Amino acid sequence: NENQYLKVLCDEIFGRDNFVEEIIWAYGSPSGGRAAGAKPVNIHDYILHYARDYSSRKQNKLYTPYSEKYIKDWFKSTDKDGRKFQRRQRGKDENGKAIWEVQYLDESPGVPLTTVWTDIKQIYADPRAYKENQSEHTELIKDFNGQKPEALLKRILEMTTHEGDIVLDYHAGTGTTGAAAHKMKRQYILIEQMDYIHDLPEARLKDVIAGDQTGISKAVGWKGGGSFVYAELMPLNEKFVREIEDAKTAKEVLKIWEAIQKSGFVSYRINPKKFDENAKEFADLDLAKQKKFVLESLDANMLYVNYNDI
Repeated sequence: NENQYLKVLCDEIFGRDNFVEEIIWAYGSPSGGRAAGAKPVNIHDYILHYARDYSSRKQNKLYTPYSEKYIKDWFKSTDKDGRKFQRRQRGKDENGKAIWEVQYLDESPGVPLTTVWTDIKQIYADPRAYKENQSEHTELIKDFNGQKPEALLKRILEMTTHEGDIVLDYHAGTGTTGAAAHKMKRQYILIEQMDYIHDLPEARLKDVIAGDQTGISKAVGWKGGGSFVYAELMPLNEKFVREIEDAKTAKEVLKIWEAIQKSGFVSYRINPKKFDENAKEFADLDLAKQKKFVLESLDANMLYVNYNDI
């Protein structure tokens, strides 16, 4: 429901002239619990495609397979070798006679990709995802909302990258982008600030290296291999954030505040001298408010070592 607002925001960030297209990912069907209400059933998401520079962008031509109905309706003929084909008129010659071309099904790339994608379903639509004895056949990671299928990332990467290109995902989540990029021989950089990074994306990439056969593995012939490097930003004020959250007494909070003044980075809005002058008022606060105050005294721009200081 926020797609229109997002488009305006992205125009400001990437430049309106660098907008390539809007893709509709129709991932589901009007069934189940979401079909119970009176509103039309929402079965799609939007993907906004921008280029850093529209005129020099990478844009690979993709095709999707013909439907069985299309093949039945158009590839009606079969040659002596059993190959299906159709005859197509390709204009007329200088004498006005029709020019006919034979198109073989096994030589045809398929239907040119459109901006409406209906052939990639949500991973939640796979019934095997909810059966313990079938879990090795699904890429679903339980207890994580919003996970995207590797097939969706595969198509995006096929559209816009080549082997060896670098892919950036600064919301790594479950690591779907990294998994797809790794299997497709792309380099990748994943960034995640949540503490599930070890349990989800890191563990998933280790499975990929070990030869994981879920997701797009069969489609790309994935057998395993490769490596990745894991690194963490060096914490500055972040270490105080963790200490404050773990503090159990007012004495501990006060000790942390003293350490912040010595080696931390205090927000420009806070005058430590004023704090000392009002130490009694601070001591009268309950523990939750003390922790809140000290947290807000930290400079949020200095949680980690900045890039220009590395």
